[in-house]
Amino acid sequence: MDPGKAPQIQLKSYPKSKLELPIGAQTLIPKEAPAKAIPRELSLTKLRNHLLPLLTEDQANGTQSAIRVLLLLPDKTRKQTAARLLIDAMIELCQSVQTLSFDIIFGLGTHPLMSAGDITTMLGPQRLERLAGLGTTLQQQTTLKPLAQRHITIPPPPKILDETAANAAPKQTTTCQDNGESGRSEGTRVGLPAALWQYDYIISGGDTDLHPYEGRAGSGGINKMLVVGIGCLNCVRITHTMEVLSHALTRPGEANNHFVKLLDYFTKEILAQLRGGSSRLKANPIGVSVLARKTDQPDYIWVGDQDKNRSVLTMQLEEERTVALNQPVSFVIIDTERRKATDILAGARSLHFLCSFDDPSNQLLRSRPACRSALMFNACHEAKNSNGIGNAGTLLHLNALRSFVHESITEARDSGLIEGNNGLSDNKRRNIKEAVLARWKNYLQLVSNEDDFFARVESLLIGIISANNNIQDKAQLLDELVRSLDDSFAHSFGNHRHVITGTRHHFAHSGARDALLFLQQSTNAIGFKGLGEGGQRALRLLVILQKFDTLYIATDNQHVLQFLAELNHPPGISNIDQPPGRSLIGAEPNILGLTGISLNDHSPQAALQLALDQHQDQTIPFNGSELAFIQEPVIIKREPSQEFKTAATPLTTIALDATRMYS
Repeated sequence: MDPGKAPQIQLKSYPKSKLELPIGAQTLIPKEAPAKAIPRELSLTKLRNHLLPLLTEDQANGTQSAIRVLLLLPDKTRKQTAARLLIDAMIELCQSVQTLSFDIIFGLGTHPLMSAGDITTMLGPQRLERLAGLGTTLQQQTTLKPLAQRHITIPPPPKILDETAANAAPKQTTTCQDNGESGRSEGTRVGLPAALWQYDYIISGGDTDLHPYEGRAGSGGINKMLVVGIGCLNCVRITHTMEVLSHALTRPGEANNHFVKLLDYFTKEILAQLRGGSSRLKANPIGVSVLARKTDQPDYIWVGDQDKNRSVLTMQLEEERTVALNQPVSFVIIDTERRKATDILAGARSLHFLCSFDDPSNQLLRSRPACRSALMFNACHEAKNSNGIGNAGTLLHLNALRSFVHESITEARDSGLIEGNNGLSDNKRRNIKEAVLARWKNYLQLVSNEDDFFARVESLLIGIISANNNIQDKAQLLDELVRSLDDSFAHSFGNHRHVITGTRHHFAHSGARDALLFLQQSTNAIGFKGLGEGGQRALRLLVILQKFDTLYIATDNQHVLQFLAELNHPPGISNIDQPPGRSLIGAEPNILGLTGISLNDHSPQAALQLALDQHQDQTIPFNGSELAFIQEPVIIKREPSQEFKTAATPLTTIALDATRMYS
């Protein structure tokens, strides 16, 4: 791109709009490499010929019984090239092998159910007609509305976190609640679709893509589908703890991180039980994955039963998606991929990637005190996710953040830091923001470790009851109980605050026995879910707000704009006198720097100019080279090393265990 010309970009988030960037802006878009694009008929033939002997092995030995196959496929938020290819290959196989049939379960994880229209758009009406003609059933597994479950118990995982993280992590103790999926010290009771035990073969299909936590082989694999895609909320809560997701190694390109280790462990234990007892399963689940620059045109196809071997695809992908940043930037524009623009934080994945790669050895952002701003174009178009704000878990965590912001503003006004309609100095605002984010981080930690926290409170109450007249022991237990409840109350919210407040009240007025009874009844009734649904997105926002002074969200979603306005301004003391949904740039006091820009009132170009004007007021001098534009998750390196330049394995046909890759 000519550095002397202003780059013009076609937005993916709002395809009818173009954006003209400042001269010198750094566009972090992967270079267009020549696509190999295996012809579709050849792709089908290769896949069909590979699957046929695997699925008909018994028939080759003279057995003519029915062969039932289950496909595990991703939802609409993922690329669909592998899923469509696998479906088409299975349709052709069923037409040539009369005893073969297959069904489909879409693994949604914590995402909401897809509508019939969503599935039609995702797979295509003609493909759905062919599936109906074969009698193939289509089901969706989501933690929000699980299919019929079969429960298994998985032993506690071995020590995974390093010594530093382990010291801060919760100890494996028996929880005081019994919601059917607890008791980590004796094992984890998890639910999986009962249908898994009714098929001879299971095949998982997904496009390999960069993932913020699965650093070895990215998304699109067997392990993540089994544990998270079709897993229960307890699988999600244990693999998505704060200790795991916030660890320095939990990021793309780190093959041996803790998230990957947990997925491997859970997968091994799930398969051990799937292959035993009354299961029909004749072999370990098979994975089919692709790399495809263009939809339905795979460049490489991988088939195998060992997910770690899929890393040959990821190595190629990492090379293709590694981009160079010439100098640190202070302003970042994110153009959210349309399929990822379901809600505020789902659309922030690219910004999350940038934050995860910014460190002293790979400095991407200008050093403080330079102001850092990000502008994210995000349609937030999924109405099922609280009208585009976020799923139920995300909304809960955002409401906690809103509560902390409102309390901090009220305290600042009461203490005289904010007088009338006067704003805050940058320094005072930064101090309050740091305090709010520290409190929110502690809240997320409490949510992540809630089982262990309440189990400890229960243990202390039981100890106080048992101590009787042992004054010394009782005094120590009382001191720890009061300290634990007081400390946690400061950063609690919602149900957690209800239980903590109630336990304190009952203990103060009726004693330890009454407090213990209240605690046990409350935790059993509420059934806490850990970070689970929405937790990883809350942690994403925490990281972004820690890295950036201001995050502008440009959207035409009125619900999102109104939510952002309410998040920053407590009712009754806001000095904002604008209609709902209007742009809020310049509004005071905006503690978090989290600001909405209405694309109903402004074009994307005008939104950029508004954000830049505000940014330039605080950062002098500013030039175009301090701005970076990102359209998809990329690995950003100041100086791409030889390791990244030569990382890709030669992509010829290979065989690793039961693995094949075709190019």
